[in-house]
Amino acid sequence: MRALYCFLIIFSMFFHTSLWAGSTCDLLVRKFLSPLQLKYSNRGLYIHARYQKINIALYKGQISYDQAYSLSKTVAEEELSHLGVDVGKLKTLQLEPHLYLSKEAAPKRALFKITADDLPVAKQFSQDALTHPEMKSYLEDLESRGYSLVIDHTIALDDHMVLGFMHGESKTIALMPNATWEVFRHEYRHVLTKELLDSIPDLKGGVKTISQLEMKNLEKIDCLGQIGYSRTTLSEYLSVQDEIKALKELGYGPLSSKVYEARGYDWAQRLNDLKSISWQHMTSAQKTDLLKIRVQQVTLNPFLRRLILVSAGAFLGVYYHKELQRFVIKLKEGEYALFEWD
Repeated sequence: MRALYCFLIIFSMFFHTSLWAGSTCDLLVRKFLSPLQLKYSNRGLYIHARYQKINIALYKGQISYDQAYSLSKTVAEEELSHLGVDVGKLKTLQLEPHLYLSKEAAPKRALFKITADDLPVAKQFSQDALTHPEMKSYLEDLESRGYSLVIDHTIALDDHMVLGFMHGESKTIALMPNATWEVFRHEYRHVLTKELLDSIPDLKGGVKTISQLEMKNLEKIDCLGQIGYSRTTLSEYLSVQDEIKALKELGYGPLSSKVYEARGYDWAQRLNDLKSISWQHMTSAQKTDLLKIRVQQVTLNPFLRRLILVSAGAFLGVYYHKELQRFVIKLKEGEYALFEWD
């Protein structure tokens, strides 16, 4: 009993310090519920830092676009080799790299093409897209739809530092070599959504049928379309839903920073559609959705989670410390007198 009372006292004193309580609870949530994200982060930060160095040199005018392309390609080859891809056997596609998309007369460059046969050995637990156990089946399906997967190492040299994008005209999904599984799922969903939206005339005419899942997705974006959102926004909405699903499969909690960041893409796209409309000219549905987004931005923010943990720690510390003190004092008045209080 003495050991139990000592433990309760120490536990109470610990939670009395609200900052420790909040930070510790948050650490436990991130470490034990999302082990993969922490394992990936070290390698991801290393690659990000190397591309960031090239990016800074490019925009300071210290190197040219061609030099930035060459340097980023070297980093990509090293990362692909690290993942287990035989770079020497990869074929290439002549495409416009992301680096040049904003320039007139953008030169086409040889970008590495990844087929299902080029994938490295899959790992049972992997956050990297190329080594994920389901990547082969997804890539085979992508190829059956006439799309290709390419490694565009210049994506990271954009100010936005994205990890991938879907290009409808060239029928390609472009990824960074260190792109994660949820990024691929996001872009893969863009392909499916494009096909879904393109097939609407055939669906209405009874020429084509779709799965029950795609029918539900069509109903979702139809509701958003009635609000007045653009086709791009509808596609982004479904892609974000798939990305969040992939993140949860990887171990991220619904209130994690990664899930909140993913939701932010959808919110930003919808807010961009609404910003050109004044409040007076908005429909009732648009006003409702705008307010819903604003509320979600606040209530789902990871910072709020940390604030709740800190507040809960402070409350528990103060409450249980006082309750335990009363309990021990009562013991002193009875048969057991285990503690002396000043």
